[in-house]
Amino acid sequence: MKILAVPGCMQGQGTGHLQRMLALVLRLGNEAYIYLDKDNIKERGTSSEVISSLGYSNANIKWIDSIDHGERWDLIILDRRQTNLSEFRSYSKLGLVAAIDEGGEARDYIHYLIDILPGREYSLIANITDISLLDLPDIESSFRYPFKKVLITFGGEDPANLSSSLLDSLLESNLLHGKDINLVIGPLFKEKNWPDGIRLIRNCTDLSSILPDYDLIFTSYGLTCFEALASGAAVILLNPSRYHQRLSRFMRIPEIGVGKPDKKKFITLLNNPDRFEGLMEIKKKLLLKPRRALKDIIPSIKAVGNSTCPICNKKINPAVARFPNRTYFICSACRIYYLLYFTSEAKKYNIDYFTNEYREQYGKTYLQDFNNIKAIAHRRLVNIKKFLVLKERYNSSSFEKPKLLDAGCAYGPFLSAATEQGFDALGLDISQEAVAYVNVQLKLKAFQADFEQINNSAIQPQSLDVLTMWFVIEHIQKLDAALKLVNRLLKKGGVFAFSTPNGSGISALKDPNGFLKASPSDHFFIWRPAIVKKILDKYGLALKKIYVTGHHPERFLRGGQNKYPGVFLAAKIRLISRIFGLGDTFEAVAVKTRELMENE
Repeated sequence: MKILAVPGCMQGQGTGHLQRMLALVLRLGNEAYIYLDKDNIKERGTSSEVISSLGYSNANIKWIDSIDHGERWDLIILDRRQTNLSEFRSYSKLGLVAAIDEGGEARDYIHYLIDILPGREYSLIANITDISLLDLPDIESSFRYPFKKVLITFGGEDPANLSSSLLDSLLESNLLHGKDINLVIGPLFKEKNWPDGIRLIRNCTDLSSILPDYDLIFTSYGLTCFEALASGAAVILLNPSRYHQRLSRFMRIPEIGVGKPDKKKFITLLNNPDRFEGLMEIKKKLLLKPRRALKDIIPSIKAVGNSTCPICNKKINPAVARFPNRTYFICSACRIYYLLYFTSEAKKYNIDYFTNEYREQYGKTYLQDFNNIKAIAHRRLVNIKKFLVLKERYNSSSFEKPKLLDAGCAYGPFLSAATEQGFDALGLDISQEAVAYVNVQLKLKAFQADFEQINNSAIQPQSLDVLTMWFVIEHIQKLDAALKLVNRLLKKGGVFAFSTPNGSGISALKDPNGFLKASPSDHFFIWRPAIVKKILDKYGLALKKIYVTGHHPERFLRGGQNKYPGVFLAAKIRLISRIFGLGDTFEAVAVKTRELMENE
């Protein structure tokens, strides 16, 4: 897996992002590179010099200092605090994009998000939110008071010059008289004359290992803050910005201001050790979760689905929901929801899918539900016939039977109903067991295939009168190609009919996030009745009718399926659901009106 790590490395951004990505690249090994933009790091030196200054060997780190825009990467990892849309657009052209602790405008558009540092609340949570990814030390200790040994550490660069500001204030006011004060000098610190009596720690390549030696640690909000808490030391934060101060207060970590220490706050903290008691609770929460490592998570970010809208080919769209193995986006043009699924295994439609999985959802196996599905099929065929050209053919034996293809026919209930209603019916399905059942038990025609991959030798262009997909279209990953194929296979005037979950039904309206979380991982699209016409028009298919189905009164109530209303209330709710189209599924019937041009 070819991975490119992109840290924030400009002067003034500190070294935390660089350190984290260097460590990750080292652990990932051969196919991982770090991007050290030569224009951004020129004030710090060459890429080799920067890598060496942070304690890494150039022989063990693969790096590039410029981007070849013709080169593709399996994964780009952004660890740069804030990324704008223009920057994200550039990186997304190179490959799939993940980001760590991203706080810029690109956050809502990133393909996969990992939040490690807690404190900031976003309207849309990350795919993974886990502070245990900090690789914190697991030390059983509580803070020690009175404080005797003090450490001051503000990262590898300290661009806000917090070290000097804090030392000047402490020494001037004699607040830590008699204490053993130690100052970490980062590799990118500007040289200066530090006060006498302060022990300087230089070339510290493993800061976390020395933190347990100290009673009190001064730092700012970030990685070192949480490493210090896990080490058992008391922590006081002096922050470089109001933003960091807000995060500190949100986490209830003692802080003494922005840029310059507030002496009154500091005195209050020193005289009231109980103010630090809450730090032990924070520490317990930090160490409660099982440990995970970025090096184990990053290689698993392999996408199945669409990183751009396949209908509009619009590349940059906002996410609407994120889960550990999925991100849903909404196209800002056609408004369809599309899924990017992170997995290395494809969904299997074998006999277990139609037995155990089907039983878990519906209380019976697919074959046990066969007659019910077939009854629904008869009703669907009546609706299809209303819009089929040359309807008189059904009443005359002198005419050829209309040809029908049921894509995703499963065990054939729709094929059986279509044959009974006078169609020359053919089915296809990716399940070998289902196709065998149709051929052998029902003695009907079906073949094993993926609809997206069938060619002209299987079904001739413009040969079908009807093409149906019952709860299949949401499973098709390459929707654009599939809808073009629908147009190519249908005769002009032929009918395309499909059913799918309703993204504007009661379940989706009541709990949008819960609805998407419950959607199967191979539902690559979430349709809504309002968007169907515009999308089908693009493919020469004129929408004729939408039937909203799946009306479940119990889903309108708190408690959902566990609570069913009385008969009178259920009837009333069902009527409301039908009037306002709030069913959890819907069916669409469209007619082919034109052939597609080659460039469409």
